[in-house]
Amino acid sequence: MGAGAKRGIAAAGTVAVAAAVNVATGMLTQEWAAAWWVTAAVLVVVGGGLAWWLTVSERPAPPSRASASGPGSIAALGSVRDVNTKVRFPWAASRRRAGPEPVDGVSASGPGAIAAAGDIEGVRTEVTEEGPAAP
Repeated sequence: MGAGAKRGIAAAGTVAVAAAVNVATGMLTQEWAAAWWVTAAVLVVVGGGLAWWLTVSERPAPPSRASASGPGSIAALGSVRDVNTKVRFPWAASRRRAGPEPVDGVSASGPGAIAAAGDIEGVRTEVTEEGPAAP
């Protein structure tokens, strides 16, 4: 069973629990029995649990791959802090195209590019057109 089907079942369950809470509340107001108090409490907890699960299950999975294909580029699955990169043009690889970007990951494909799945702090990149061409 896929994640979408599980979410659909949980959403339908939430609606059913809400309807049952409505019935239990109606019975509770007419008949002050302890069983109706317990039933209403259990249904509210179950409905809250289903609503919580629906919220948590919507979070996307973290990326599983990192790709840095440009000169001086940095790609990280975590955070990048206090990094300096400097790239000077022209370089021997300047005529090559960057590789394919990962479908489910983090990609830094240009010269001096920086990409991270987490935070980026204190990072500096400099790309200049200075310097001799590499053979």
